[in-house]
Amino acid sequence: MLSCAAGVSADEALHPALSPGVSLSQWDVSSVWGGESEVGPRFTVGPYWENFLTQGNGHLRALDGRLFRESLDYDLRRQADRVPAPRGRMTGTGIEAVGGYQLGYVADRVRYDLVLGVGYDRVRQAWDRGVRNAGRVGGFEDELHPVFYTRIGAGPVFETEQWRGRLHMGLKYPLDLDDELDLTSLMFGQDPAHVSQYHSGSFVNFSNLFLLGGNEFRLDFYYDRYRLSSPGLGGGGLDASGLDCLDCGTGSTQSNVEIFGIEMGVNF
Repeated sequence: MLSCAAGVSADEALHPALSPGVSLSQWDVSSVWGGESEVGPRFTVGPYWENFLTQGNGHLRALDGRLFRESLDYDLRRQADRVPAPRGRMTGTGIEAVGGYQLGYVADRVRYDLVLGVGYDRVRQAWDRGVRNAGRVGGFEDELHPVFYTRIGAGPVFETEQWRGRLHMGLKYPLDLDDELDLTSLMFGQDPAHVSQYHSGSFVNFSNLFLLGGNEFRLDFYYDRYRLSSPGLGGGGLDASGLDCLDCGTGSTQSNVEIFGIEMGVNF
């Protein structure tokens, strides 16, 4: 998720910053019980460079890098004493480049941004050994999700003497996605690449910049949503053993990912 810092000066130089954050991520998948939720906190950190301090008409540029780690836990809709819920972790890296243009004049209290960006995320899910040994060989011990996407958005910019806020909303769409699962090729002899379809999604980013004693402090709130099909021959999801299942036949291959997050940063 790109967090675009705003500013209250007319300086158009690229400004570096470091941005840690935390978010709640939910990945809904299909199973023999219906919809199941894979929920966990996500911690992110990464540098970014941007010139979103521009006032009035001007070009906008930003480059954002990030690392994240997330704990995973399926919220299975069944009795907890029947089958242990799978647990694991998700790690990933990403980079995003954004360009755009700001419409308005310095004297305007409200101006408008138009932005277009491309990005690449590489996400890996890994399940702990307890789940992998729960009566079935393999299990989904390792899943790799590289995503190359584009996003387009727009929104207003608000400004006072000590604060500037920017609200960006738009669509996120894939340019390419491979969804590689070891169990797919192991059990069914398939090439796991390109078995998923990544659908268009949406994003909202409310970025705030405050002037505090000559420093620029940034606080961002964001929402990111996209759809990712579950790979495999059947509906995907989880079977009665609590392990991922490729041929459970649930009739649905779609999963929805939603991320609610907050990030903080200081402009150097």
